[in-house]
Amino acid sequence: MTRLEGLRALHAAVKDGRAIDQSATTFGADLELLWHCFPTKTPPVSDAARHARFAWGGSVDAALALLAATLPGWEWGITVNAEEPTPTAFVAGWGDTGIGKCETHPDPATALLLAIIAARIAQEEAKRRTD
Repeated sequence: MTRLEGLRALHAAVKDGRAIDQSATTFGADLELLWHCFPTKTPPVSDAARHARFAWGGSVDAALALLAATLPGWEWGITVNAEEPTPTAFVAGWGDTGIGKCETHPDPATALLLAIIAARIAQEEAKRRTD
């Protein structure tokens, strides 16, 4: 599985509302997917993968730590308004990338996690176009 395929699979799992599986039989597969998407030189689980795991579980602090670890210097925000009560999160890297992504989800941390994953997908796609 390529990193791009892993990011797409992770985005789909989170978007579909599947909670991170904590069972003994499949929890390892979820952690493997997170580690594949957010690698490090110190296995088994990177700090970024750990932050993604807790963001998937609903922690905004973990989502912000993931953002800082994987998209340093990027701007972010979470909005909710009367017309659209579902939280919308955005991440934006205005520098060289010009990438900005928005995602909605009932849980703000998950919305932010989805936006981060979407931005990483866009980065990987851009990298493929230049390779």
